[in-house]
Amino acid sequence: MMRLLNRVCVVGILAVMTGCGVNPYRSATTEAGPETQPSTPATETAAPQQPDRTGRPVSPPVRISRVEPTPAARQMLANAEAAAREGRYDQAMLMVERAQRMSPKAGDVYLVMARLHYEQQRFAKSEQLCLKALSLAGDDKAFKESAMYSLDKARQAQGK
Repeated sequence: MMRLLNRVCVVGILAVMTGCGVNPYRSATTEAGPETQPSTPATETAAPQQPDRTGRPVSPPVRISRVEPTPAARQMLANAEAAAREGRYDQAMLMVERAQRMSPKAGDVYLVMARLHYEQQRFAKSEQLCLKALSLAGDDKAFKESAMYSLDKARQAQGK
């Protein structure tokens, strides 16, 4: 009896393994000939792919544009800067944090926040926020320069 059970199990396992090698969803055209890649539409131009050191093609890097703050966040940033000019840093910081919740991926928000921390002599926090703003700069060279300037000021203030 035990021997019969072992044989049934072995036959069942072989049947399952054989079934795993067959793809019932594979089309007959794919099985009949070599695989062909779909042609790209004439309007779409594919960038040439350069091989990496292993010889496999590599796509060019993705270009990312900078996210602008929403109009409401932009107004909140303007109000925060006005409050900071009047010396109301706590209120200004609350407004910038609110703008951050409105536009969390906008680098402008982090740059304004970094400047507020710099003015309050919190240079390490200012440096961190400048780095965050740089990470969200995308391809905007003018914004990157502004963030780098603020970052350099924060690092110089720390003696770095």
